[in-house]
Amino acid sequence: MRKNFTVTLAFLVTILALALVGFQYRAYMNTPVTNFYGSWIEQDVPAYLAETFEIREEGVFINGSIVTTDFDVTRDSLSFTIGDKTYRFSAIDQFTILREAPAITPATFSGRGQSR
Repeated sequence: MRKNFTVTLAFLVTILALALVGFQYRAYMNTPVTNFYGSWIEQDVPAYLAETFEIREEGVFINGSIVTTDFDVTRDSLSFTIGDKTYRFSAIDQFTILREAPAITPATFSGRGQSR
């Protein structure tokens, strides 16, 4: 009797775990994909202090000049290195990203003219 209970409990726990993984996967797949390609401008700072950059197939551009050709884009994150600084961004929504590193202060950037 005790063996049947243990097997049944293990089966139910397995089914529950698979269901939870399925729900997480479905939620992840329903998250809009952020198109990181295009221009980004820092928000909530005076215009003359706002950082801007552009992501193109060729690389990352600042003030019209390419600063690196090596960058990584995933479904909801962007990272690249310039000199000894690594920049990491995560998507808030389709048109807004959050700079997580360098960790001077978190900053949000708004996309304009996103294209690929």
